[in-house]
Amino acid sequence: MRIPLADIRYLDVRRNYVTVHADRDYTVKRPLGEFEAELGDGFCRVGRAMIVNLRRIRCVGRSSVQLTDGTTLPLPRGAYEPLNRAIIDQT
Repeated sequence: MRIPLADIRYLDVRRNYVTVHADRDYTVKRPLGEFEAELGDGFCRVGRAMIVNLRRIRCVGRSSVQLTDGTTLPLPRGAYEPLNRAIIDQT
């Protein structure tokens, strides 16, 4: 299934499955690293288990990131600076 990149909000891993959160959720058995290689510069890997669409971020705090649709995602320790840098580099 093809999903437009602009529709993807974030991807996360549960066990061996990646869930792509877009207009609806799609779960596939595939490594997150493969998605990371295909998604490109508009996305940032946050820790070991999540990739976020930088265009869908409303605000970033030290322990969480809020998306434009109101979803709040936890940030792992040490993820704030790299995510902030990716947002700055994107603009």
